[in-house]
Amino acid sequence: DGNGVKIIEARNYQDYIDCSSCLNERYLRRKATLISTNLTLEELRDRYSDRIFSRITSHFALCKLTGADIRILKKRLAK
Repeated sequence: DGNGVKIIEARNYQDYIDCSSCLNERYLRRKATLISTNLTLEELRDRYSDRIFSRITSHFALCKLTGADIRILKKRLAK
């Protein structure tokens, strides 16, 4: 897409196909891809299937970000 932004959540078979195609296309074109999720690796595999999980974990660098949730901190400061 033009902005390089695509949000995909596999809720049905068509979403699964869209997700798989998007990941494959971006990998083949060597496009930068950022996948952000609150899911654990196990939850990611269960939600998106072994095939998509394998593609994500074998073709992309995984970076675990930790720390306080900025949205919660902002709510607390606003009170």
